[in-house]
Amino acid sequence: MRIPRPEAVFYPSDYLINARLKKSILSCFELVCPDAPDEAYDTSFKVLDIALSVLEKSSAAYHNVEHTSLVTQCGLDIIEAISLKIGKLNSEDLTSYIAALLCHDIGYVRGICQQDNNHKQIISLDGKFIDLEEYSTDASLTPYHVERGKIFVEERISEFPLINVEKVKKFISETTFPVPDKDSSNESGSFYDFAACVQAADLIGQMGDPKYISKLSKLYLEFKETGAAKMMKISSPVDLKDTYPQFFWSSVYDHIKEHINILEQSPRGKKWITSLYKNVFTRQKSETFSLSAQILFDRMLKLISKAETNFEIFQGLAKGLLEFYDGLIAHVYELDKDEMVLRSKKIWSVKEGNSKIKEFIKESERITFESGHGMPGRCLEFKEPQWHEDFSSLDINTFPRAKLALSVGVKAGIAIPIFTGTNVTAVIEIFSEEKRLPSNEDLSFIRLVTDYVATQFEL
Repeated sequence: MRIPRPEAVFYPSDYLINARLKKSILSCFELVCPDAPDEAYDTSFKVLDIALSVLEKSSAAYHNVEHTSLVTQCGLDIIEAISLKIGKLNSEDLTSYIAALLCHDIGYVRGICQQDNNHKQIISLDGKFIDLEEYSTDASLTPYHVERGKIFVEERISEFPLINVEKVKKFISETTFPVPDKDSSNESGSFYDFAACVQAADLIGQMGDPKYISKLSKLYLEFKETGAAKMMKISSPVDLKDTYPQFFWSSVYDHIKEHINILEQSPRGKKWITSLYKNVFTRQKSETFSLSAQILFDRMLKLISKAETNFEIFQGLAKGLLEFYDGLIAHVYELDKDEMVLRSKKIWSVKEGNSKIKEFIKESERITFESGHGMPGRCLEFKEPQWHEDFSSLDINTFPRAKLALSVGVKAGIAIPIFTGTNVTAVIEIFSEEKRLPSNEDLSFIRLVTDYVATQFEL
């Protein structure tokens, strides 16, 4: 018997994306909204099927099923990390949030709205249209994709009782770029949270994609078609790659820094941030950052592949960060889980030629730090890097080694937490002979290295 050929081409990648996202959505509901009715699960799965079936038809070079899947996964990871602090969410909010993630870029696809007709596409809620050129791709709808997305949501998913369409449309509006100002007229506060999460997921899900740098050539094709490349004064994919770090720090970072901190509270979230900073780092053009940082990061990768113990990892990490920061002393503390204090792990990296450092080492190995005490203890308390640009101004009762540090030539210092999951399990401190504050680039690279180590090893 002859077996009939399938009517359409089967794309395994699209099928796997759908299956993976269903699994992630299910996991998110179980964690964030465990009491959700079956209707909430079914609704989210149906919207997923609708969205992916539309997006797989996109002719845009970059904005397609894969991009939406990354943004959706990032958005789910963000809301899961937030739920660890604020508790359960209601099923309507979560279902509407997931719908916004899935439909945030659906407006790129032509022919999806009821009033679309061949090359004539609707571009606004008040009925305005645009005529597309015959050989243009769906990227030509970039300036209008947010409004088209809201029209699609109104027409296609308003039938689901658990989805608040007005919320979904507002959440999608936050993915406009340049990033819009917040509307202070909303008094409930909840809109800001979910809208900001969709916005952050759109940016981090894109720029934290491990393959993002290689995909910039596709994004350039879209920019060239829409005229954005000319406005940005770039004439090739290489130009886009070279300007990417500056664009990140000047136009993106301030809008996502709170969600970077949120994602750093979970193991999956750390992987997003590690990948995000790695992408920025690989294109960083500053000589003092990229050259020394590239050497250090390569060293960390080799170390991870060869190290047999955590001691070896910390030893290489202390030495590398000392070089990167151009410091005088680097030292590692580890959390004593029984007494909940930080104790010296007796791992040191020091600049040669200072005999007084021995006294500092001896004292550091003698004392322990409780939460909130000294720079290491403040890392334990606040779970963020801590630093001081001038040790001469410190209170010796709160910072017990301040006087001794000054005697050996230390003028500034930074302490960096190392995490296992959401818990600080070690702290690396670096001391400098110069008064200085760490730059955003310093902090991002330090987080890149330490987060990468934390994701690879049980610390």
